Amino acid sequence: MSIEDGKIDNDLLLYVNDWFKKKGVSLICPMCKNSDWSTFDCIVSPVQMIGSEPNLYGRRYPTISIVCENCANVQQFNAIHMGLAKPDLIKPDDNSQSGEKSE
Repeated sequence: MSIEDGKIDNDLLLYVNDWFKKKGVSLICPMCKNSDWSTFDCIVSPVQMIGSEPNLYGRRYPTISIVCENCANVQQFNAIHMGLAKPDLIKPDDNSQSGEKSE
């Protein structure tokens, strides 16, 4: 299981699907009731916002995302909780709330 060049390999996709099954995750879209999903081919991390501005040096919460093939609804799952990313990735810099990069 690996993420080479930022891409999720087939073993990791199998792990994610197995994790969903073990946790009883319903793969029925809550918006359109479709059951055909695709998994993004990389782990993504939403950017923390301060007001209406992105804080590029703030906290990171890596996620696995799936998208409904019918209505494009996106669901995100915490990659740290799933065991796919390290918890230290979410520790903010000392200046993360100000939006300044620490040195």
